[in-house]
Amino acid sequence: MILALATTHDWEMHQLDVKMAFLHGELEEEIYMEFPQGMPDKVGRAVHVHKSLYGLKQANQYWNKKLDNTMLKYKYMRISDDHCVY
Repeated sequence: MILALATTHDWEMHQLDVKMAFLHGELEEEIYMEFPQGMPDKVGRAVHVHKSLYGLKQANQYWNKKLDNTMLKYKYMRISDDHCVY
């Protein structure tokens, strides 16, 4: 729908793909994980995770929150029908 409107009204559109997007999310709680397979043997030890990682259930939520805050800071607004479009 948006592409059809943009074409009809000769609007300029931009899209982006952020490489490693989920790695930029800021965690709000303490998360610990086991050492990944292939790392030196650290039996019984864990790693304190400070930033979001791929595979975390919260990764997409934290990335979306960071993107939304940045877009709002630059005066973009989400459209009410599709929260992925500003």
